[in-house]
Amino acid sequence: MLNPERPHAHGYFAYTVDEMMEFGRVHGYEPNYIGDWRHPRGQVMVEYRKG
Repeated sequence: MLNPERPHAHGYFAYTVDEMMEFGRVHGYEPNYIGDWRHPRGQVMVEYRKG
């Protein structure tokens, strides 16, 4: 998936849990999916620790 040609302040993007976990692994980090932390817009959190 490529980034859009131009940014948009109201554009939507999202990653799956699997994608977020892989982002860390391929760069030498150990991911820990935290998930829901009561963000007002439903965002979730992943912690990355140097592996």
